[in-house]
Amino acid sequence: MVTLSIGVQNRTIPAIAAGLIMQRLGLLEHFLPKGGRYSATRYQIRWSDWTTGAPIVEGLHSGQLDIGILGDYPLLLSAVQPEQTDAQKTRLVSFVSSNPDGSCNAVIVPHQSNLESLEDLRGRVLAVPFKSSAHSMVMRSLQAANLLSNVHLASLEHPNSAKAFEFPIHLADSYAHFAPFPDVACRQGKFRYLSDQRLENLPVFYGVVVRAELADCYPEVVIAYLKALTAAQQWYDRTPVALRLVSQWTRVDTEIIAQILSTSDPKSQPGRFFSETAMRSDWLNLHIHQLSQIPGNEHLKTIDLNHWVQPEFLQKSNL
Repeated sequence: MVTLSIGVQNRTIPAIAAGLIMQRLGLLEHFLPKGGRYSATRYQIRWSDWTTGAPIVEGLHSGQLDIGILGDYPLLLSAVQPEQTDAQKTRLVSFVSSNPDGSCNAVIVPHQSNLESLEDLRGRVLAVPFKSSAHSMVMRSLQAANLLSNVHLASLEHPNSAKAFEFPIHLADSYAHFAPFPDVACRQGKFRYLSDQRLENLPVFYGVVVRAELADCYPEVVIAYLKALTAAQQWYDRTPVALRLVSQWTRVDTEIIAQILSTSDPKSQPGRFFSETAMRSDWLNLHIHQLSQIPGNEHLKTIDLNHWVQPEFLQKSNL
């Protein structure tokens, strides 16, 4: 029996191919190896859905998760060991989607707020999911504006429920989040984008991180997962009813989904994210360089990308 525990973010539209679509279509089960040394193997797949990446990182480090789908900042945090060990506990094996201009993270304020700019946040409370890609953007933006020590950051947590897209309006003066959370909140009319969004945007990406033990002991299973990911991306990209079905599954309007994640439909405008599995070490290095200059993130400089990033799994999945 091989048990696979997979941490996904099914409400996070740029990550849906790596979890939600794969689950709904049974793609992982289809691609899991069944011949050779796996001829007598039975599989048990345990999916766990989260609204942000921090608990997925914890699960990977503790061994409770074998595969995790993470945005840029938690993805990097998964590469840093919680304690001093000789062995790297995780491997980055693929990207899922990428947004070259970083426009997926946003700061929003209640619709009636008089806050207009980053400078207006001085002395105020900004709530953000800690250790998320939005948290990374907030730290970099406040650091660049010399406001990092003048804005109080509060932890924003969403329930894993139908109310996951609702913001606790009295928790803070402003909120930061990643797509589609700001899009949904502003569409509902209770919030608006901060008018002056002088944010420090870097390319944003989601990726597949696996435990080193899984990669070493069952490399064919990792390859199967990546084949299922590619199939899920192709289904979303090429299937006319995909947008409507994803909207039903996520309870997010089709217009918002289309604005976030591109398809090959010539009638649609390109979304902010593109399905992309090729990993970009230059983007990883950009994030490490900027974040490691912010207090509390110096440990990111210890990441050995040459060892942590393992493209051979992706190469074999494309054969």
